[in-house]
Amino acid sequence: MKFGSRPPLKSNTLTIWTTGLLFVLINGYLLTKGIEYFFFAPIALLGILLVFLAPEKMIFGLAFLAPLSVEIRDIAPELGFGIILPTEPILALFLIAIMLLQLTPRRLPREITHHSVSIAIYAFIGWLLLDTLGSEFPLVSIKYILVRCWFFAAFFFFSVYLFKRKNHIYQFFWAYTLGLFIVAILTLVKQAESGLLSKSAAASSPCPFFNDHTSYAAAIAFIIPFLIIQLISKKGVLKRVINALVLSFFIGALILSYTRAAWLSLFFAGGIFMLIYLRIKLRTIVAAAGIIATLFFSFQEEISVAMEHTKAVSSTNLFEHFRSITNVSSDASNAERLNRWHSAIELFKKRPIIGWGPGTYIFVYGDFQVANDRTIISTNRGSGGNAHSEYLGLMAESGLPALIFYLLILIILFYIGIRYYHTSTETEMRMLVLTSLLGISTYLMHSTLNNFLDTDEIAAPFWAFAAVIVAADLRLRNEKKALKELDSDN
Repeated sequence: MKFGSRPPLKSNTLTIWTTGLLFVLINGYLLTKGIEYFFFAPIALLGILLVFLAPEKMIFGLAFLAPLSVEIRDIAPELGFGIILPTEPILALFLIAIMLLQLTPRRLPREITHHSVSIAIYAFIGWLLLDTLGSEFPLVSIKYILVRCWFFAAFFFFSVYLFKRKNHIYQFFWAYTLGLFIVAILTLVKQAESGLLSKSAAASSPCPFFNDHTSYAAAIAFIIPFLIIQLISKKGVLKRVINALVLSFFIGALILSYTRAAWLSLFFAGGIFMLIYLRIKLRTIVAAAGIIATLFFSFQEEISVAMEHTKAVSSTNLFEHFRSITNVSSDASNAERLNRWHSAIELFKKRPIIGWGPGTYIFVYGDFQVANDRTIISTNRGSGGNAHSEYLGLMAESGLPALIFYLLILIILFYIGIRYYHTSTETEMRMLVLTSLLGISTYLMHSTLNNFLDTDEIAAPFWAFAAVIVAADLRLRNEKKALKELDSDN
């Protein structure tokens, strides 16, 4: 891997073929001995070679594979350990490769590593590392931080460098869309066996690619703004027809996922679009948010009573299913979410600054459940998910500073993204930045009800959208710098 140059593929051809043949022979021999899992080795070897020799192609490959990756526990439970294949080993290699390159003159450009978003990411990771010192389960926390770091390395830092060229942005997101399209097809086929309108079938059909329908729907929600803006902005009848068909398919898949949080996230993204399009000032948004928060806390008792009287439950009736969002009396899913939130808040109250350690919520929340909050699906070890909120989960595991640093990343991204959209004259890049802002917005809403940023299928589009915004910001800076130099020369 070398930034700014093409990898010397031809000079390594003999080595690639020789090593590949050797692995094929070894694997064939082991299969005759009943050892079935060595077939992953050639895949791993290919990943290693591509990381160092063709990192651009590997990033596109990771985008395609992220929705298709599976945890080895799901296909080989007897192994006794968890690793997501084929993406995790390749992402780990990306992290190692970029860290090593930073020690050489071929490091990432300074404009990327010293960008304000990058600095906010360093602060976030730095706090998580410090928080690990007091973790209840240090090994769990270390693995959690490593996962976050290799997501940042591949999907943010290297992607910012890659996205200097607009066609790379399209290649990344179409690769991800294609991978997700395959998962959606398989999911709908599996779901159809029990009936497409079966809510219970929808919950488990995305397995083993996604843990459940909620993360699957979150991934679909990410790409719908991309597909909508592509449909609007692209010229040519054929391209628009293809975009319309793909968009229609994913909207149908999202509806049939029966994921209320994902439906809400698209409405929220639509609201963000209106705020951006109408150029609503930040102080107006803050004032409106303050009024809404004040009204909520002023009438929280009345709101709670109304929610307790809501009888609509999760069902195949889409209207009733959507109404059931406010039912906390008889809808087990909603009631259990409140249980997890209350537990996270109690954990935060106990350790508001340091927290219990990154990634440890599912191991420690059990003792903080209140008997009245427990439901028929409650457990003591988070088998049904974790804190069900990105924000409360961070507060419980790593304290208030972790949440502040995470929000700081988001604030900077939206500030520079909106600024670019309103000031740049490059229409195509403006649309890509708008796509990125709306894609991230879907997760901002969804993450109040779930948290998936520690999974590659969600981290890939989230941090890649962030990389698009930073890459666009750097393009604008370079354009302004070039104009200044031109003016000074004249």
